[in-house]
Amino acid sequence: MYDTVIFNGDEFQTKQFNCKLDTLHITTRLLRVPLEEELYDAEDMNFHGEMNFYRDNPQTRRWEEWTARFVNGNFIAARKDKKL
Repeated sequence: MYDTVIFNGDEFQTKQFNCKLDTLHITTRLLRVPLEEELYDAEDMNFHGEMNFYRDNPQTRRWEEWTARFVNGNFIAARKDKKL
């Protein structure tokens, strides 16, 4: 199982957290929306560190891996990791 990550309107996956099919939204913060809940029920995770997420890009049909960095709960930056 995995969690879904929404970043810049695109959908990714991560196995870094609880893997309960929650949806994580990267905004200025990292918000967790439990399965079958709405965005207004989101929980601020106050995450500090780096988060990895990935997808098979539907446009390019290539695997992508990303890393987002958070400091004291605030989103700082995201970078697309180089090819493996």
